[in-house]
Amino acid sequence: PEMALRAALGASRSRLVRQLVIEALVLGGIAALAGVLIARAGLAALAANAPVRIPRLDGAAADPWLFALAGAIALVAVLIAAVVPAFISTGASLESTLRESKQTSSRGALRARRWMMAAEIAAALLVTAGAGLMYRTVDRLLAVDPGFRSHGVMTAGLSLIGQRWAEDDPVRAFQRDLVARMRAVPGVEIAALAGQVPLGGNYDRWTAHLTDRPSSSEAEEPSAERYSVTPDYFRLMGIPLKAGRLLNDDDRFGAEMVIVINETFARQVWPGESPIGKRVRFGSAARPRPALIVGVVGDVRHYALAQPPNPQFYTTQEQFTDSFLILLIRASQPGTIGPAIRQEVAALATDVAVYDVQPFDALVSTSIATRSFLMLLLAGLGGVTLVLAGVGLYGVVSQSVGARRRELGIRVALGADRASVTALVAREGFRVFAAGAVLGVTGAAFAGQLIKSQLFEVRPFDPLTLLGALCALSAVAVIAHVGPIRRALRADPRETLKSD
Repeated sequence: PEMALRAALGASRSRLVRQLVIEALVLGGIAALAGVLIARAGLAALAANAPVRIPRLDGAAADPWLFALAGAIALVAVLIAAVVPAFISTGASLESTLRESKQTSSRGALRARRWMMAAEIAAALLVTAGAGLMYRTVDRLLAVDPGFRSHGVMTAGLSLIGQRWAEDDPVRAFQRDLVARMRAVPGVEIAALAGQVPLGGNYDRWTAHLTDRPSSSEAEEPSAERYSVTPDYFRLMGIPLKAGRLLNDDDRFGAEMVIVINETFARQVWPGESPIGKRVRFGSAARPRPALIVGVVGDVRHYALAQPPNPQFYTTQEQFTDSFLILLIRASQPGTIGPAIRQEVAALATDVAVYDVQPFDALVSTSIATRSFLMLLLAGLGGVTLVLAGVGLYGVVSQSVGARRRELGIRVALGADRASVTALVAREGFRVFAAGAVLGVTGAAFAGQLIKSQLFEVRPFDPLTLLGALCALSAVAVIAHVGPIRRALRADPRETLKSD
């Protein structure tokens, strides 16, 4: 009606279109600026929480190209959302437009807005449900018993590369001296060395030839992961002894090779019987390493928290040395041990590289970093979509209230109470919300499959998670209705009818 009145007073169509486009450009520019500010904050959050393997993320910044992209997107949005409707509204018949109520809209336009709003609600539900699935996954992973205690442990990588370390004897001497020196450092409770540590990302798999049940082919023999450690490793990591004994200082080079196996190995190979005293040969059939099983320890999730333990066996570093080592220190204040580690290593050998000095808890966090990052990303997107859904729903309901001012005024004049007016206004938004919820729940049945590989002990279509997402979206919908309902209840029927 405003455009029709301006046209009736002599305004040209091009001037009217220009006014509408300028208004849209101002709004689009403000939105683009807000988007850039949100993007800058989002990039900082992503860089702080992203897994280390995402390349070049640390160098991402809000540079001029980002502003140019935001401006281009805003321009396209203006062209789509303003130019076409402007030409349509300014090209309508003046007489027919002026006869319409100034608060009404075409049924087609209202229907289109409702379906667009329903799609927005569905998208918000999908993203929020995805964030909920990842939150439950991370929560379940953190509740998993990994089989070891990481808190209070500091780790450091050691690389023994060079001609000096080509033989095993210098490596063994360095290991003994380093463990002894670290034990003498104030605040250190236990010191140990290992070739591989849980969640460290590396392990050796060896074939086990069973002497008490020979097989016809090597392919039929069981295999197990090999971990070479110093005797105090189990006490330091809190790995419990289940049967037999642990490795000790008597299990040295030259003595009979002994191993300790985990419960999974014992259960799979010797179900219902004790493996203590059994003899196995590890490695190829041509060059086997005979060993005596002297103990069984608890299972440890070495590869990942989400993966069940595999068969594992432990040897001593004295009997099976490694050139790449992990020094583990349990201390009263582990964060202060880093300089002492470098100092003691340098005092023994200046050609040993020390790297990745970090708390063991950092390894645990890194092992779930991808899932945590995906959770934060979906949570951020979910928050944005919830806000947009709330704003959009507010607009739809507000427009509906404005278009029905005359009807609402008549109902109030005829004695309608506040509850009936509230229900009438809320019904419009509920229909849109219900349509969006149905679309969102239907889409969630398929969208959950996209992140299925990242889930742990959570189904892709999880009713409890969907219920939580629906509750969050319902709260946003209720808030979006407050303003329009209050405006409808405050309306004076006499003024409303007089204005029409």
